[in-house]
Amino acid sequence: MTPVVHLHIGEPKSGTTYLQAILEENRAVLESAGLVTPGKRMQIRAAQDAIRGTSDGELWRKLADELLSWPGPNALISMETLCRAAPPAVKKAVEAFHGADVRVHLTVRDVLRSLPAQWQQTTQHRKTWSWSEYSTAVMTHDGSHPATNNFWSQHDLEKILKRWVKVVGVQNVCVVTVPQPGAAPMLLWQRFAEALALPEVDVTPPQQSNESLGQVSAELMRRVNVAIEPLQFSEKQYNQAVRAILARDVLAPRRAKEPKVLPPESARPWADRESERLIEAVRASGVRVVGDLEDLRPHASGYAPNATEPNDTELLDAAMDAVRGLVQNLANT
Repeated sequence: MTPVVHLHIGEPKSGTTYLQAILEENRAVLESAGLVTPGKRMQIRAAQDAIRGTSDGELWRKLADELLSWPGPNALISMETLCRAAPPAVKKAVEAFHGADVRVHLTVRDVLRSLPAQWQQTTQHRKTWSWSEYSTAVMTHDGSHPATNNFWSQHDLEKILKRWVKVVGVQNVCVVTVPQPGAAPMLLWQRFAEALALPEVDVTPPQQSNESLGQVSAELMRRVNVAIEPLQFSEKQYNQAVRAILARDVLAPRRAKEPKVLPPESARPWADRESERLIEAVRASGVRVVGDLEDLRPHASGYAPNATEPNDTELLDAAMDAVRGLVQNLANT
């Protein structure tokens, strides 16, 4: 039996880590319900292979063949970087499944929340753009600034949908909206399961899925990136020491005591305009929608009442926590 192959292609910062944590922690339960999904490391490497074209897509084809051998009705790859795939890569990625029924799912979040979430994520990937620099470039669509492409290559619904609809057909693409703040904790998973047409199954919520940083820690990470740039760490070294230990293990737990990264009130016209544009793009595309497109409109709580940069005292406090955490990690190794 050839399974239906589901590709969850993103967007980044749209609950993907949360959904992937549920998939990972409930693997056995979901397999008993007929859904198989490979390990995250394998998916990351294969998706990078598919997007970059390295080894002529060998790792992606290997993963595709493995999923096609699954005797159950559904197989799933969930990797948010796939939304960045260029048209030739999209075509090759789908062709690797040899004519199987491929269905594409895109979880989407309103741009007002996506913008700060994406910026703080860049601080965990060596980028040195300040929040003001990043948000200004994105909101003005400044084509000369790399931050613009960093954001819109992953969050321009219209372009992403066109690329995938052209290959798999409009009937095989589904948009799942991320609920607005205050919604039931498992609502996003319920919508995602509905999109996949999974039978009802009790899943355990993830222990921890949100690795985002607060405003102060994100700014500290940005400054760390500036300081260590001359050291030329390899990607592996950076991921192990900076992303995994400093960002995830040390700074992320501070999130509850830090202000959120939020756009100022002056961003309201931009957020309203872009939200309307993206909503209309989904409607015009004709793809299936699970959830409510009104979820893609900015929420009143998404603006900073007092848009100020972290001060030196706040940054020093975060830096001391960072030093303490790094020393403790070193002592325990």
